Amino acid sequence: MGVLPGSGSTSFTAAESNLVRILKSGSRRRKAPARPRARYSLPGLIDGPSASAPTSERAQDEASPSTLPASPHVSGETPIAVLRHSGSPVHPRDVIRHVSRIEPYAPKRTTSSSRAQHRFLQALDILEASRGRTRKQSQQENLSEDEKKLLNEAARLRTVTRLRAVIWDAYGHEYTPRPFGSTCYGAGNLESDVDVTIIDERRPHGIAPDDTEPLPKIYNVSHLGRQLMKNGYEYVRWIRAAVPIVKFTDPRTGLSCDVNINNRLGLYNTALIGQYCQRVPYLPLFLRIIKAWLKSVDLNNPSPTDPGKPKSFSSYAITLMTIAFLQNAGHAPNLQADTELLEDTYFWDNRFGLHRPVPIRFGRCRDWEPPLHDPPPTFDDWLWHWGHAFEYSVDAISMSDGGFIQRPEVPPQEWGHRSGGHNRDAGVIVVLDPLTSRNCTFAISGEVLERFKQACRDEWLKRRSWSSE
Repeated sequence: MGVLPGSGSTSFTAAESNLVRILKSGSRRRKAPARPRARYSLPGLIDGPSASAPTSERAQDEASPSTLPASPHVSGETPIAVLRHSGSPVHPRDVIRHVSRIEPYAPKRTTSSSRAQHRFLQALDILEASRGRTRKQSQQENLSEDEKKLLNEAARLRTVTRLRAVIWDAYGHEYTPRPFGSTCYGAGNLESDVDVTIIDERRPHGIAPDDTEPLPKIYNVSHLGRQLMKNGYEYVRWIRAAVPIVKFTDPRTGLSCDVNINNRLGLYNTALIGQYCQRVPYLPLFLRIIKAWLKSVDLNNPSPTDPGKPKSFSSYAITLMTIAFLQNAGHAPNLQADTELLEDTYFWDNRFGLHRPVPIRFGRCRDWEPPLHDPPPTFDDWLWHWGHAFEYSVDAISMSDGGFIQRPEVPPQEWGHRSGGHNRDAGVIVVLDPLTSRNCTFAISGEVLERFKQACRDEWLKRRSWSSE
């Protein structure tokens, strides 16, 4: 018998002592003894192994977040099974107290980060089983925003880990799901979908023009979708588009997911924006404020379910507009103009009838410093700029060029417009992708753009009236 930290004099069983041991295991920096690894498949991801682990060192490291060691107290049973049998209650704060210092996402996985993810998943699995609640129900409890965010991050990590087990079992270990998008650099919210790219290690640069080999079955989104349905995923549907995707919902976490196969441009874009967030520390919060306001005025919906409803701004387009706005004001560098490259590669882009290698080059701009005597732009400044100052018919928004550029008379073909000659339509607003140079806002109509400008003006006037009171 013992006492659970932070819970007064409450006694607990050997199963709960095992929980404390697992959570505290990450606080002491010591080399863990070598042990055989096992991987788990759905629905037995937690309860038992389905096959032996890969033998290579790299594959073992990739497999570690989805493994659970056997409990020393009950032979042959994992900690999650122990608590399922005991039914001992554990409060989320007792778990969060011990795992709050663990970073659940690491762009480049190391052995230590994989062990941290492993401990994190163990703690949250035990929490769920001991309370007998789903992740969605847990978030509705009386928890702080930080606690809800931590539980949400854990749910996202578990969703990707389970998907990895399914992919490995069905297609092999050369395919690895990797998350990307705003949640990876801190600008997402609790309702954001999980965006995932399934990496094909045999094609690091995509499908080259001279690649004549038949594509593996995983590239067939209908085949992938059926595999997900077999493993219990819900609301599975596949979309054959310029970038084919499979959409589904993880029934265990309730999170919606969008999965593509080996389109690494999203991963590179996430890494690029993540570097901007490191150089401009207030950028993630700034983006969350802007996206929350856009959603409140119904202008953050690029894929409306109602066919009669026009498309509006995507969160990605808003992110590019905001970084370009900060660059134009001198409060963000141009990482793609840095000579000390952090990333220098390429990826084949097949969209819009073009088959071209897209260069991926950017650095950190270590020597860049924000203006000392010029305060950073505020949300009011952002509203004023897009509602009053910016000339949409004259300028294009280009983060790779350091802010804004003049729109050419004949837009380049890589902007993504299929009409040729001088009649090529550039769209009412041009927001260029920093890597592919395609226009991310071509689908936005003139009516939606006017609504956006008017909404910026109205909000700016409202906030100005509040400040004068």
